[in-house]
Amino acid sequence: AMQELKNSVTIHFSRENPRSFAAQESPKLRVFLKNVDRLLVRVYEINTLGYYKDTGREVDTSINLDGLMSPSARTEKGTQGPYVREERAFEFPEMKGRGIWIVEFIGSGIRSRALVQKGRFRCVEGDSPAGQILRVVDESGALLKSARAHVGGREYLPDEQGEILIPFAPAAKSEPLILHEGRFASLTSIDRRQESYRLD
Repeated sequence: AMQELKNSVTIHFSRENPRSFAAQESPKLRVFLKNVDRLLVRVYEINTLGYYKDTGREVDTSINLDGLMSPSARTEKGTQGPYVREERAFEFPEMKGRGIWIVEFIGSGIRSRALVQKGRFRCVEGDSPAGQILRVVDESGALLKSARAHVGGREYLPDEQGEILIPFAPAAKSEPLILHEGRFASLTSIDRRQESYRLD
């Protein structure tokens, strides 16, 4: 049992880590380490718009990173002795503005990943005779007048007031909805409504 304890390797994340971060916040992750001689930390920024267009699903830690260049990589010192489990805090100043990043911690044959998300877009929905009206807001509730929407393989642009018109669909259904501005995008869904007429 002592030999098993000595040889065991630990790289896992603290339950106290936040599930998401504000857009202007500097992310910090707390990690438990044991029996790690040398720790390699790699940071990958995800092209959210391209990923959502290709997959139609949220980013998670199972994403295939093979073939991607890591824009940020550093080596950290190892742990002190094989019997001690250490808790360390890692900061990532390279994560600026809104975005989604995958962080890999690699050491002693173990690989652990964390997903870091900064910021999120959502929409406020209304009705018009021509279709559904969307207004995109950021994580603080501020209106984003230049944000665009992708749904059903098409891109819809905002008007001067920041309102995006999504035409009625041939049939009522739920579809993935991508909201994006600049280099950041968020994925949600929209219940498309069918056009109907009534004569009074």
